[in-house]
Amino acid sequence: MTKAGIAGPGQRILAAPAVRKMALDNQIDLADVEGAGPFGRILPSDIRRHLAEHRSTHPPLPAAPAPLPLPPAPFSPPPPPANPCAASAAALPSAWRNRGAPFRTLRFGMKPMRKI
Repeated sequence: MTKAGIAGPGQRILAAPAVRKMALDNQIDLADVEGAGPFGRILPSDIRRHLAEHRSTHPPLPAAPAPLPLPPAPFSPPPPPANPCAASAAALPSAWRNRGAPFRTLRFGMKPMRKI
């Protein structure tokens, strides 16, 4: 930083992210602002002071346009069934509903294995 607190060419500008956003919102180049903080750091008060001194050269930003309305939904989904299990069972063919388990369970004891 130079003695005045303004960054020279190739020097880093010291400013907090909030100060950088404040400068961006007000279309201010941070290289034009003199920092009053330690090591020439630019403070929010420096941005406000710069705005007060250069009010006429920095016109306010135009207002943002109103957001567009969302398009209507193409369709509304049907309400969920009262009993989802009964509804899914009704959708299956009758042969599948009355079939039982799709596999067989084998049961055997360990006594025959002990003899080996």
